Amino acid sequence: MSVEKQPNTLAFVQLLAPTGEELYHANLPKKGTSFRQVFDLNEMKDGIYTLRIKQGATVIVKSIHLRTNAPELTQPMRSLTLGN
Repeated sequence: MSVEKQPNTLAFVQLLAPTGEELYHANLPKKGTSFRQVFDLNEMKDGIYTLRIKQGATVIVKSIHLRTNAPELTQPMRSLTLGN
């Protein structure tokens, strides 16, 4: 994730679980104009997570949908041919 922000403005980033539990929170440096963070989502359960970025009065909310596609189960097929 990369956030470009206005200089000398307070801002924060928050990641919420589907239950509303806060998983990550960071106050962005007031002097800087950019912020970068890498999130490892591999161990997180499926669901809809919320990324919230607040800068001054502006709030940006993005949904992150995590879904694991399970492999399709296949039934073994066997055929039998009878001859005369």
